[in-house]
Amino acid sequence: MKYILDFDGVISNTEALKKVMGELQVVESSRSGSTFTEMQERIGLTLNAQSFLFKDAVAFLKEHAEECVVISSYQSINPDNNKGLTDEVQKQYQEAKMLFSGIADIIGKHNIHIVGISKKEKLAELQREYTDAGEGFCFVDDREVYINEAIDLGIPAYVMNRSEKRKSTFEGFFSVEKRKNEIHSFEGFVARLEADIRHT
Repeated sequence: MKYILDFDGVISNTEALKKVMGELQVVESSRSGSTFTEMQERIGLTLNAQSFLFKDAVAFLKEHAEECVVISSYQSINPDNNKGLTDEVQKQYQEAKMLFSGIADIIGKHNIHIVGISKKEKLAELQREYTDAGEGFCFVDDREVYINEAIDLGIPAYVMNRSEKRKSTFEGFFSVEKRKNEIHSFEGFVARLEADIRHT
């Protein structure tokens, strides 16, 4: 089984990272490929990159290192977050964030794919590759636009909802059908996946 995973909000605790960046007065419009190097220089050894990754995600990646692929978008679905930044700068920032996180040391840099605003083209490419190889596969993301892209391609998709705050609004965020595949952790994902496999 191949696992196609989103990064922000699924593997990375983006809110915790943003909080530290806010404390260091690193604003969205000033981020670049050197942002994390500068943060490490300012904080020193107290900045632990993996502290911004969900522990269950790290455990899952380590257990399934050879089966995991990460697709991350360097453009925000919120247009305000893209203001004043070129595509190249945003891509460099996302690449730097991936390297900073340390996940390349777990799954290999070749299994990390950084795309623009859409993931559909890369998803379709992986779908063809895995189908031709006779591999099972599925997709995990926390954003409706990307879940929709996977569903449109016929890829089994699971909605990661880690935030307690989002649970009250999640019902309106996704349809009832999509919420059937809602998960809150990788432990929950494994349990749901095993149940789905038993019923196929």
